[in-house]
Amino acid sequence: MESGHIMLSTSHLYEQMHVTENFGKSDCDGTRARARSNATWIKRLFTRREYGIVTQIGYFVSDNADSNDTLMNSLQNLLNEKHDISYDAKHHRLRCNGHTINLAAHASMFPKTAPVEAPGKNKVKKDTTSGYIKPSESEILKWRKAGPLGKLHNIVVFIRCSPQRMQRFKEISEKKGLLRDNDTRWNSKYYMTARAIELADQIDYFCSKEKDLKLDSLSDQDWAELKKVCNFLESFADATKATEGHAHTIDRTLPIMDFLLGKFEAARIEYGSDAFMAPCIEAGWAKLDAYYTLTERSSAYVAAIVLSPHRKWHYFDVAWEGHPEWIDSSKTAVERLWKSRYAPFAKTAESPAHVLVDKPPVRNSFLAWEDEQEDFELPAQFDEYQNYISAPRMKVKDVRKWWLEDTQQTLYPNLSKMALDLLSIPAMSAEPERLFSDTKITLQDRRNRLGISIIEAIECIKSWSNSHKVAWVDDVGLTLDTAIIEEDEQVSSNIMSLI
Repeated sequence: MESGHIMLSTSHLYEQMHVTENFGKSDCDGTRARARSNATWIKRLFTRREYGIVTQIGYFVSDNADSNDTLMNSLQNLLNEKHDISYDAKHHRLRCNGHTINLAAHASMFPKTAPVEAPGKNKVKKDTTSGYIKPSESEILKWRKAGPLGKLHNIVVFIRCSPQRMQRFKEISEKKGLLRDNDTRWNSKYYMTARAIELADQIDYFCSKEKDLKLDSLSDQDWAELKKVCNFLESFADATKATEGHAHTIDRTLPIMDFLLGKFEAARIEYGSDAFMAPCIEAGWAKLDAYYTLTERSSAYVAAIVLSPHRKWHYFDVAWEGHPEWIDSSKTAVERLWKSRYAPFAKTAESPAHVLVDKPPVRNSFLAWEDEQEDFELPAQFDEYQNYISAPRMKVKDVRKWWLEDTQQTLYPNLSKMALDLLSIPAMSAEPERLFSDTKITLQDRRNRLGISIIEAIECIKSWSNSHKVAWVDDVGLTLDTAIIEEDEQVSSNIMSLI
C-alpha cells in the first residue's frame, strides 16, 4: 500500500478511535521522509474540527517499521503541545501480529542471511529473445545461495514465468500448478513449499529436462530439509489464520506468541543436533522473543486478556508460571491503566456512570414501579475492576457481546468501557488490507473517473455494510445503539446505488 493510507476500524468502534494501517515498507533512503509524510497526514485527519475526534484517539495497529515509531512520536507531540492532551506514543503503538509472525517465520527460513541481504523482490527484465519476464541473474544467484528454499523459489519462478513451461509442467502433474511465494502474502513460502513437496517427483523430472535449472536442482537432502521446514512452518500458518478474522482482537496477540514460542522450545529439543534446523530454530526464536519483549511497552495486550471473562489472570498464572515478576509488574500496569483512564473517583449509587447501552423507557406503570422496588445500591466505594477480578471465570461465546449485556453494563459501567475499548482493537491490519484490495473492484473501466472522496465513501459504506453493525455518534457522545443495515430498506437502497 502507498504511504499515508489508513483505515479507521469503525465497525469495531466503541469509546475510542483505533487505527489500523498499512503504510507499507519504506525503502532505506525514504523511511524518514515517509514517516514525516504519514505524520502530517495523520495530523490533518485528527485535527479537523468537523470530525471532533481529537480527544477520542486510541491505539494504532501498524507494522514494525521504525517510521511508525517516528509517526507516533510526532502525534504525541502534536496532542501534548497543541491540544494539551496527554498521549503516550509507546503505550498506544501496537504491532500487527501477522507481521510479527511473518518476521519470525522469515528468520527461521533464512537464519544465516542478514535482513538487508535477504532474498526479496525479484528484479525482472524483459527477455527479448523468448518474450517472457524473468528475474535478474543477481537475484537468481542470491536465492540460490539461500539454500534449498531459495533453489525451490528459482524453480517455481522459472516455470511460472512462461505459459509454455507452466503448461508442460501441468501435463506431468495432473494439472496441478506450483504456487509462487511473494513478499506481501504472509506464509506464501510455506504454501509454496507444501505444494512443491506434494509434486516433488514431477519437479525433479522437469528439472532434469531443463538445462537452465541444473544449478537449482534439488537433491534428496534438499527435499528432506524442505520437509522439516514445511512441517515447522505449518504452525505459523495456523497462527496467522487464527488471528486475521474480523472477530479476533489483541486478546489473541500474546497467546499466539506464547503458542509459537512453545513450538520453538519443542523444536529446540527435537532438532538440537540437526546442523540445518538448529540455526533456523534459534534465529526464529530470537526474532519472536524480541517482539514479545516489545509488548511490555503497552499494557493493552495484557489488559485485553484479563478483561476476557474466561481468562482473567488465570491465563498468566499458567503461561508465566516461571516468571512471577512479570505477573506482578503487569498487574500494576493494568491497574494503573484502569485507575488513570476509566475508574471514577467515587463510585456511588447516587452518581452512576453512563452505561453504553441505554435501556428503553418503561411504558407500563406496573413495570416501572417494579423496577423502582428492585433497584439496588452499590457500595459507596465499589471498585469495578477488583470485583470483576475476584469473580469466578466463565466461558462466553462472544466476549464483546457479554460486556454489552445489561448485567455487565449495570455492574461494571466504567470497566465495560475499558473492555470494549481494548477488545475492539484488531490483532492485525488484515481488514484494511482487504479493503484496499477490494478498491480495485470498484475502479473499473466504466468507473475510472470516480473522485477520491467518492471512492472513500463507497469503500467505507461497503465495509460497514459487510460488518452488519455500525456504531453511531450523536450530539452527546458515542453510543452503541446499533443498526442492522440490511433491515433498513432506505439505507440499503442508498448503499446499492453507490456500489
